[in-house]
Amino acid sequence: MKWRSVDGEKFDLTIQGLRVDVKAAAPSADGSWRFRLPKTRPSFYGQYTYDKDYAADTDIVILAALDTAETHAEFYILPSQNLPSHIGVRPGSGSDAHLDAWHLFPVSPNPLTA
Repeated sequence: MKWRSVDGEKFDLTIQGLRVDVKAAAPSADGSWRFRLPKTRPSFYGQYTYDKDYAADTDIVILAALDTAETHAEFYILPSQNLPSHIGVRPGSGSDAHLDAWHLFPVSPNPLTA
């Protein structure tokens, strides 16, 4: 795993040669997590906006669903193609198909612990 080598890259890090963008969210009151992947985003300090195309800019998107203490996360791993602008995850739902989907990387299991 390696952080992006240049500020301003359109992804957060590389894992096994794949460009990865990571999104984190705290749980909602109903026990789900909501992630926004808008097509236009503000810069870190809100000085400008820029277009974001996950399919072109990244290979994998990891959604980190933090627990209430924010000391543990469940990882939902999705290919970057055809993602909606809003993604909701809830344990025990269809989103579980993406839970710990480390098989999307060339070497499994979890490359973050390797």
